[in-house]
Amino acid sequence: MARTARSSSRARDHVVERRLNPDTPLSKVRIASVPYLNAAPLVHGLPDIRSAVPSKLAHWLDSGECDLAVLSIGAALERPDWRVLPDLGVAADGAVRTVLVLHPGPLDKIRRLRLDPASRTSNILARIVVEEASGAAPEIADDAQARVVIGDPAFAHDPDREGTDLALAWKRLTGLPMVFAGWIAGRRLSQDPILLQETRVALLEAWRANMADLTEIVESQAVVAPETARAYFQENIHYPLDERFHAGADLFARKAAALGFGSGSVPWA
Repeated sequence: MARTARSSSRARDHVVERRLNPDTPLSKVRIASVPYLNAAPLVHGLPDIRSAVPSKLAHWLDSGECDLAVLSIGAALERPDWRVLPDLGVAADGAVRTVLVLHPGPLDKIRRLRLDPASRTSNILARIVVEEASGAAPEIADDAQARVVIGDPAFAHDPDREGTDLALAWKRLTGLPMVFAGWIAGRRLSQDPILLQETRVALLEAWRANMADLTEIVESQAVVAPETARAYFQENIHYPLDERFHAGADLFARKAAALGFGSGSVPWA
């Protein structure tokens, strides 16, 4: 996401320097993001973006190394002092294309599952989907044939032939959209309601400007062909969050808690 379009191997811990009016609220917060293409419309043009995999971003928010991050929703389920901004996220109302379980046989025959160490949310969702399909919780094993693949590497796979699109499976299971990531405020920003509100407004303005003209983003990224990136941003990824998306995230939180992950609620701002 925060890679605004370079391959993930080059994006880890990268810092993108950008100019921003010093009076803009976003100049007062330290911002980071996951290093996947789908976050580009959220972070393009923002100042001093650091990027890392979700597990490292969670550490940065915990330690105070950043104040705000585009981060997996699952990371916030066990941290009541964080706040998930309710306006924008990385979500899907159907196929997402880049959060998959690859498996050689039918979904309901999966007994063992290999997780992706980078994303708590996708791993929890995979467990939910596989258990619902098979009737039993999968054994988690590093040598399992069925495996979770997320982010830009998923573009190399055809979910129709090689496995299951997890957002589509979630929609079929629940009738609700799936929220994978969102703008999450750490403790310092969460405790400053005025700056938090100003930040929400500024992030919405930045996203609207990026979506109004995606040309620079789709042409500067090197993950997929420009036309594929544009279709991905406009058709697969859903950024504005309304009550249906909040309901989907809340249901995910409850199902995650039933598996032993989190408090059962999303700490919305």
